[in-house]
Amino acid sequence: MYRYVPVPTRPRLAAVPVDMPIDVLIAISHLTPAYNPFLIFRDLLGHFGWDRALKVVAPRLWAPAWSPEQLALLPAQAEVPPAHLPRMLAEAFPGESPWPQQYEVVHYIGRIGTGPGGEAEPVLRLPRPDRTVGPAELRDRLLAVSTRLLILEVSRRSRREAVRLAEQIALAGGPAALVIVRLEATPLHDYVREVYAGILHNRPLPEVAAAAEGMGPDLDVTFVMGEGGESMLRFDSLLDRLTVRASELASRAGDKVADLLGTRRYLHMRQVDRVRTRLDEFDRLSERVEGVRVESGEAIDYVRAHAWEHESEGVVPLAAAKEAVEAMETDVDRLTAMYEDLAAELEAEAAHAPRVLNANFADPEAGQAVAPDRSLVAGRAYHLLVDVGPRWDKLSSIVAGSGGFPEQALPPDRDGYVIRVVVISSDFTPHTASAEMWVPRHTGRSRPYIQGKPAGRSGPVALRLVTPELPRRGATPGEPFVARARLSLYHENNLLQSAVVCANVTRDAPVELATPNAVEVDYALTATFDAADEKFGRRRVRFPWEKEEAAHDVAVNLTLNRAGAGEHRIIVSGDPEHTPAWVPFSPLAAEDTLERVRGELLNCFWRRDNSGNPVYAAGRPVPGLDENHGKPRRQFGYDLWVLARQGWRLYSMILQHLQPEDARRSGVDWRDDLRRRLERAGVIQIARTRPANFAFPWTLVYEHPITRADAITPCPVLREEWSEAGIRNAPPAPRCPVEEAGRHPAENVLCPYGFWGLKHMIEQPISVIDLRTGELRDAPTRIGILEGIDLAIGWTRDPQLDAGRMAEHHTRITGTGGLRLVPVGRNPADTATHVREILPVCSVAYFLCHGEDDDEAGEAYIGIGLRDANADHRIYPSTVTG
Repeated sequence: MYRYVPVPTRPRLAAVPVDMPIDVLIAISHLTPAYNPFLIFRDLLGHFGWDRALKVVAPRLWAPAWSPEQLALLPAQAEVPPAHLPRMLAEAFPGESPWPQQYEVVHYIGRIGTGPGGEAEPVLRLPRPDRTVGPAELRDRLLAVSTRLLILEVSRRSRREAVRLAEQIALAGGPAALVIVRLEATPLHDYVREVYAGILHNRPLPEVAAAAEGMGPDLDVTFVMGEGGESMLRFDSLLDRLTVRASELASRAGDKVADLLGTRRYLHMRQVDRVRTRLDEFDRLSERVEGVRVESGEAIDYVRAHAWEHESEGVVPLAAAKEAVEAMETDVDRLTAMYEDLAAELEAEAAHAPRVLNANFADPEAGQAVAPDRSLVAGRAYHLLVDVGPRWDKLSSIVAGSGGFPEQALPPDRDGYVIRVVVISSDFTPHTASAEMWVPRHTGRSRPYIQGKPAGRSGPVALRLVTPELPRRGATPGEPFVARARLSLYHENNLLQSAVVCANVTRDAPVELATPNAVEVDYALTATFDAADEKFGRRRVRFPWEKEEAAHDVAVNLTLNRAGAGEHRIIVSGDPEHTPAWVPFSPLAAEDTLERVRGELLNCFWRRDNSGNPVYAAGRPVPGLDENHGKPRRQFGYDLWVLARQGWRLYSMILQHLQPEDARRSGVDWRDDLRRRLERAGVIQIARTRPANFAFPWTLVYEHPITRADAITPCPVLREEWSEAGIRNAPPAPRCPVEEAGRHPAENVLCPYGFWGLKHMIEQPISVIDLRTGELRDAPTRIGILEGIDLAIGWTRDPQLDAGRMAEHHTRITGTGGLRLVPVGRNPADTATHVREILPVCSVAYFLCHGEDDDEAGEAYIGIGLRDANADHRIYPSTVTG
C-alpha cells in the first residue's frame, strides 16, 4: 500500500541545488537490517568500481550498538575495498557532533515512539546513550546537515508515530520523509533499491516514492513532502551550475592567457626566453583548462541528451564532469597564481623592452617606401626613413637582424631624450646629412625633433639623399651599383648605434634584386635604447683633482669605420649643435707612421741622449728605467720631446684634414671648436665598428702644433710639477696651469698636458652585439661587487725576473683593503689549467705575466708559469672566453 501525504509548507531546501556525491547515512538503531544497503549501492554502481561509485553516492554506516567486526561486515559483503572502509563509518548521528557531516539522505532503521510521560509527541529513539529526539529538534538537526530526504524504516507498531513524525517535520519546513513499514524482507529490498535508483535516475521525489505502487500488499509506504519539494534531489541545477562554472573558469583562464599574450607582443624573444620555462608551463596548464572545459561540456551535453534510464547515461558521466570542473578550478587557481608573478615580470620587461633601429628608403615622388628587393634609380632623390622603436609592421625595414624584436610597445613615456641621426657617404649627396629624433625613455616609438621640440606624432625622420649618377658607357644596363653610407645615432656624443647602408642603384629604372638593400648594424653601445640618456649621456667619473665622482660630458666621439671598397674613415663628433665631420683614413698608408710610433714607445725603456736617440753600450741599448720603472726628469723630458713629435703627426693625421659638410662652418672653425672642447680634461669616446679592427695609439695623440723640432720649448710645468728624480710632486690639474695663465707659445711647446693620455679619460667601449647568440644588452656602466673583492692572480715564473720583488708586489696587492685572495685551486695560478679553476669564482683576475705574440698561431697571449713553449703556460683570448 502506498500513500502520498502532501503538506502546505515549502521545504527550506527546496530552492537549494543539490550537489554530488549524494551522502547517505545508514543509521541503524534498535532494529536489525532485513537486507544489506551497501549491496544495493554495489548493485546500482558497482560495475563502475567503488572509486567511481563513491563520487556519485557516498554511503556511511552509523550503528553505535555494533562491534567493529559487525560494522565492517556490511561493506565487506558489498566488496568495498578495505581502504574505503574508514570513510564509510560515521562517528555520530546528525546533531551529536559539533562538526556535522552533510547528509542529503538520512536512512533511519529503528524505533519511533512517543515522548516520555506518555506525551503524544512522536520521537526518534537513539541508542548509546539512550535518548529521544522530537520533531522540532530532529528537523533542526536534519537541516543543519542539508538533508533533503528522511527515510524512516520502522516496524509495524511504530508506523503511526513514524507518519506523525514525518508530517510534523515536513510541516516545519524540513525534508521530505519516506516511511517504510517492514512487512516482508524481499519486497522491502527491491523497493529500497528502486528508491535509490530513482534518485540516481534524476526522478522527482514523488515519482521516486511511488515505485511502491504495483509492488503488492507486502509493502506499506507513506510519503510526506511539502509544496515545491519535488526537485530537491534532482541534478538539473547541478548540470546548469557545472556548465556556468566551466564557462566562468574557462573565461577567467582565457582572460589571463590573453593578457599575457598581449604583454608578450611587446617583448623581444630574448626577454621571452628568460621566462620560457614558466611560460611553457603556463601554456600547458591553460591548454589543459581548455581541454577540460571541452570534455566537461561534452559530458554535460551527453547527460542532457539522454533520459537517465541507466547510471552510465546520467550520474556517472555527471560525476566525471563535476570532478573535471573541480580539477579545472584547481588548475585555474594555480594558473592565476602563476599569472600574478608572470604578469608582473612581463610588465616589467615590457616597460624596458628593447627597441630596434628601423630604416628604409622612400620615393618622395611615389609617396611610398621602396621594396627591399627593388633598386634605387641613379640621380634621383630619396628619403632615408629612420626611427627607433618597435619593429615596423606597416613599412618594410631593411635593418638586418630585427626579426626577434616586437612590433608593438607600451604607451610611450612622457620623458625622453634626443638622438642625432647622421648619414655620411662618399656615394650619396650630400655626403653628410643629419636630423634629430626624440626617443621616449623606456618604451614607445621615436618622433622627429624639430625646432627644439618633439613632433606631435611618432614616426621616422627623413634624410634627403640623392643617388649617384651612373656612367652611360662601360656599365651593363640593369646591373646595380652598390652605394654605401654610414648611418650613426648619437646622444650627447655617445655613439649609440652605427650601421652600414648598402643600396643597389640602377641607371634608368628599378629592377628586382638578387641581393636586397640592407642596413647592417655593426656597432652598438646599446641594443635596447632603454634610458640611454641616464646610462650613457654623461660619465660619472672622478678626475684626480676632484674629491668625488661627478657627471662629465663626453667631449668628443671618434668613430672608426669602413667607408666601403676597403677604405676607412674616422668620424668626429664634437659640438652637438653641428653635424659631425670626417676624414678618410687608410690603415695601410698609416702603417709606417704607426710603426715609427711603436718604435719610439719601445725606446722609452732605454736611456736617451740629448738628441732623443737611445744610448748604446757594447752594441746594446742601455736600460733607462730605475727599479720603480721611472726616469729622471731630464730623461723623462727627452721621452716627451720624441713622443710629442710623433703625437702631433697622429693628431694631424686625424684632425687636420676633417671635412665638415656644414655650410655654416669652415674646416678651420670646426677644428678650432674641437680644440676648445679639449682644452680642459674630459672624456673622449673611441667607437670601433666591427670592420674597423685596426689599432691606433690614442693616448699618444699630442694636441700642440709642432712645426720645428729644433725649436721646441719645454713648458715650465715640467719643472714645477716634476722633481729632478722624475717624481711628480704636484697633483694633476684639468688644464696646464701655464697654458691657463696664457704663457704657452702658440706652437712648438713641449707640455705633458698636450698628450691625450695624460690629460683626458679615453674610453673605448666594446660593441655589445653578440653575433653568435643575438643577445641584447647594454654596455655595462658599473661592475657589481658585494662585500669585498675576490681576487685571482695569474703568475709568471720567469727566472729572469726578480722573484723577491714579485713576492713583495704580491704582498702589496693582497694586503690592499677590500681585496681577498680566492681560496680555490692554486692561487696564484701558474698554468692555464689552474687559471680555469680560479676564473669562475673571482671578481677580478690580476695577471702578473708577459704579453707576447705567437707568430705561428698569429695570436697574442699572456705568459704565466715558466717562459717556454708549453701551451699550458699561455693564456690566449680564447682561453679566457672558454
